[in-house]
Amino acid sequence: MKISRAEVKDFIVSNKKIIGAKNVKQDGTLRSWSFRIDVDRTNGGSKPYNDDDFGYLTVWDMNKQGYRTLDLNTLIELTIDKERIEIGE
Repeated sequence: MKISRAEVKDFIVSNKKIIGAKNVKQDGTLRSWSFRIDVDRTNGGSKPYNDDDFGYLTVWDMNKQGYRTLDLNTLIELTIDKERIEIGE
């Protein structure tokens, strides 16, 4: 399956499951990790920026057990229920 970069956020938000992701980190290396989005970030206060202004999505990292900011612009691939979803332009 392949989806466009414009559809990524809506696709992730509509899937209330654990999602595997591959994205390029700022230093150019590849990151593979798992996250979910159905968590409430109420502790720790607010962020100094709006996720939507930068193409970010705040998610819960299943490996690190903490919040992480996912840059939707650097996503290469998602995996949901063992199905690979490629991210196209």
